[in-house]
Amino acid sequence: MEFFLLGVMGASVEARAIDLGTRRQRYVLALLCLEVNRQVGIDRLIEHLWPHDPPSSCRGIIHTYVSGLRSVFRASGAERYQVALERGRSGYLLRCDPARIDLHRFRALTAEARTGGDDERRAALLERALALWRGPALAGVGDEQARARLTGGLEEARRTAVEDLAEARLRLGRHQGVLDELFALAAEFPTRPRMVGALMRALHHAGRTAEALEVYRNTRRRMAEELGLDPPAELRELQVALLRGDERAPPVPASRPAGTAPRQLPADLTTFVGRVAELDRLLGDERAAAVVISAVDGMAGVGKTVLAVHAAHLLAARYPDGQLFLDLHGFTHGMRPVDPADALGRMLRVLGVPDDQIPPDEESRAALYRTRLADRRVLVLLDNAAAEEQVRPLLPGAPGCLVLITSRIRFTGLDDVRPLSLDVLPTADAVALFARVTGTDRPRHLVEEIVELCGRLPLAIRTAAARLRSRPAWTVEYLARRLRGHQQRLDDLSGGARGVSVAIDLSYRQVDAALRRLYRLLSLHPGADIDAYAAAAMAGLSLSQATRALDALVDANLLQEPVAGRFRFHDLIRAHAADACAREEPGAERHRATARLLDHYTQTASLAMAALYPYDAENRPRLATPDGPAPDVAGRREATEWLAAELGNLLAAPHIDAGGPSPRVVELSAILHRHLRTRAEYSRAATLHEHAARAARTLGDRAGELEALWALGVTRWFQGRYAEAEEHLQQALEIADAIGHRTGAINALHGLGHIHTMRGRHEPAVDCYRRVLDHAHAIGHLAGELEARWGLGHIHRLRGQWGPAEESFERAVVIARKLGHHEGELNSLYGLGHVHRLQGRHEPALDCYQQVMDIARESGDRVGELTALRGFGHIRLRQGAYAAAVECFERALEIAEDTGHRFSELHTLRGLGHAHLKQGRHERAAADFRRALDLALEIGDGNGRLQSLYGLARTCQAAGAPDRALDHYRAACDLPPEPTNDRVHVLHGMAEAHHDLGQHEQARACWRQALDILDGLGTTATEEVTADLIRDRLAASPGHGG
Repeated sequence: MEFFLLGVMGASVEARAIDLGTRRQRYVLALLCLEVNRQVGIDRLIEHLWPHDPPSSCRGIIHTYVSGLRSVFRASGAERYQVALERGRSGYLLRCDPARIDLHRFRALTAEARTGGDDERRAALLERALALWRGPALAGVGDEQARARLTGGLEEARRTAVEDLAEARLRLGRHQGVLDELFALAAEFPTRPRMVGALMRALHHAGRTAEALEVYRNTRRRMAEELGLDPPAELRELQVALLRGDERAPPVPASRPAGTAPRQLPADLTTFVGRVAELDRLLGDERAAAVVISAVDGMAGVGKTVLAVHAAHLLAARYPDGQLFLDLHGFTHGMRPVDPADALGRMLRVLGVPDDQIPPDEESRAALYRTRLADRRVLVLLDNAAAEEQVRPLLPGAPGCLVLITSRIRFTGLDDVRPLSLDVLPTADAVALFARVTGTDRPRHLVEEIVELCGRLPLAIRTAAARLRSRPAWTVEYLARRLRGHQQRLDDLSGGARGVSVAIDLSYRQVDAALRRLYRLLSLHPGADIDAYAAAAMAGLSLSQATRALDALVDANLLQEPVAGRFRFHDLIRAHAADACAREEPGAERHRATARLLDHYTQTASLAMAALYPYDAENRPRLATPDGPAPDVAGRREATEWLAAELGNLLAAPHIDAGGPSPRVVELSAILHRHLRTRAEYSRAATLHEHAARAARTLGDRAGELEALWALGVTRWFQGRYAEAEEHLQQALEIADAIGHRTGAINALHGLGHIHTMRGRHEPAVDCYRRVLDHAHAIGHLAGELEARWGLGHIHRLRGQWGPAEESFERAVVIARKLGHHEGELNSLYGLGHVHRLQGRHEPALDCYQQVMDIARESGDRVGELTALRGFGHIRLRQGAYAAAVECFERALEIAEDTGHRFSELHTLRGLGHAHLKQGRHERAAADFRRALDLALEIGDGNGRLQSLYGLARTCQAAGAPDRALDHYRAACDLPPEPTNDRVHVLHGMAEAHHDLGQHEQARACWRQALDILDGLGTTATEEVTADLIRDRLAASPGHGG
């Protein structure tokens, strides 16, 4: 199995091309290939796919793309090649031998070419590397802007390889062979000195010196016009050599005599691992005409100095006039930052200026320093800088030099600076670093745990590994056990003045008191990230004060800002902040901060729900508007976007230390129930509702407990966990009856009615819906009547009672319109269309679905739109218009992905699978059903799981593999034995598979079970089979004795 990035994006197995899916799905795979064996964070994927305005459901869409890729991998037999897509702690990674990806083969070959050896070998390696390119990198994965976000470094690496190859060939005397490519590249990059120089030398050695001099003149003119610069010294020297008629014009710039250039770089670490992408950026176009300044920033211990020193050693040969190094002590324990004038004095001495010739003032020293570096190629590494003002005087003024700066502060005020913010190591590199330092292999699962406990922070990993290596009695299990407690972890990762805790504390002490207070309070936040509004609430600040403070903490690398406006801690910094908070903040102030946070989240969530679900107001508590700064969530779009960003934090609310159970948690459960259900966030919803039920019970809030139990019961019903759902709903009903809460009784009875329906208990279901009607009529609760009418219509449909079914759904539509309950109207119209469809009345069904579409578009309800499209798709399927059905389901799937509506996505995938199956596209159908199965497992939808397994089994049967079909049917039968129509379909299909294999006794047993279920349901037909069909098959079965 191979992946191709250097040209049109693609993949193959044994030279057979693989369909990788949609363009965005290929984009996700491209990112994972670029970072093979390293986790790509979900936040980074979002930033790449939607750089400006990500949809609220972006995380769900990414999961769908990954699920689709996994289906492609399974269908292609990727496991045979040790290729897998894995879920990491906060993202995904492609587990694969890098040699299976052309880009990584290219990088390996060019790296080998750089290690030295003769020019013949170097040229051969570079030719092999460049032969891997088949066109522009990653063609076909997106528009030009999308590709540019991925390929800037790749194209630069290719150009550098072309230059390296050209110079190697020139040294070998093969001048003519490089001219065509150099002409093309120099035309594309006319101010790139090394490219132009290679072209001039090739022309000169080919006897075309006049053309070489013309190239120089054109380059000088363009550099002056476009950059305001003269050509660098090496090009000027080459021009002079050609004008003199020097036949030995060197193929590479002559270096200065050894011994005259300073070589101050610290030793490179032999344990350096990873940082490939970061090195690619630092090793990029450092040969540009202007001074290149790269500023590496990052939190304490992230490896800024190690990376900069390693890059400097790799670049040293390209700067033959010297490498200067200076530790500016911006964040050194017990030392003051180096004064710029003192730093200049040291630099001038290294450059050979006698003490008596060094000017006394900073400005004059800086001028002399720039003069000394003019027309020289020098690399300057300024480590551990405190501020921009400290480094500005130390920057060269003439082209040809490279400056590398490291700092815990992000530099944005330096002209033309190229910032590089360093993150923690990917898991694979962190494990490799631990192994390098310890010097021995350890159990990988324990090492992975240790590096995660170290937050994948290089300093922490080195400290932990060094402690293990220096203590022979310690085992890796013992070290992991010590690190599991956060305070013990910080203690164990302390190593004197260079320990993690000390390093973080230095950054903490450098900021002012107001920032330190916010830093401490933020550690009380339970979620993964926070915005300025929530930070303002916690600290009691205005929005502008909170925004400025958060930005300052990011600039100090005490906070990270992975997505614009969203802030988070690194794990070890969070631990330090929590310790500081416990040590320095009074308990009362901590509880006031968390209470303000809970108020903010609960009140803003209530406003967002009012915008999205106005018809459901009676099922939510009425709250005051927020006291402090709050985002505008009055519109549907604004509310959706806020909920998408904050949902994880809202669901973490039960874990906030508020000094005891909080009524706000009970309120959040009721507020978020409708939204969590709509978004198919079943597992997370259940956790929230369980917390709320316990809190309400402790607080003695019977109505709150009722609401939480009802929400929990409904969630379990959507998960297909009917027994649990029934238990919770029954408890809710008992509380409602005890306290006389009729609305609560209506909700609980409606839920119980649906559970009875799904379990084939139609009479108890009808009784529940009639009791709902009694309550609803007693208090004028039209929404309750709507739910009852819809439920009764559903039962009548299952029983094949078409007239009563139509009457119930039509009445539900009338009530929904009276209430302005567009969701109820859509669902009722869809139910009515389903009844028409089952009777073969396609035109009335299409009319219902078109009404659904019209209402959805008018109200901006994209989920309603996809519901209509699914209906259209099923009609086209029954009409035999399979291509049209596929188009409908694909459009519906696109909306489901965009909106993050996982339940609809699951069932749309199933419809698409059946359409592909009807077309005879068995591989595509299997991929659809596998994606649906993965989704059903993730969201806990038992029905969806059974239906997806059924689709897989049908696909295997159609492909002539009844034995494999039986495996899927058995898996479906192993699910909780609910007597539903879907169970009938599974048993009938299983019987057919047994029959095809000549297992007639087993086939008859399955058909009999199917008949028993139909009899218990009180119906003679489902959408796919009838009792008469099953009896006919049973009678025709060999060996049937009646």
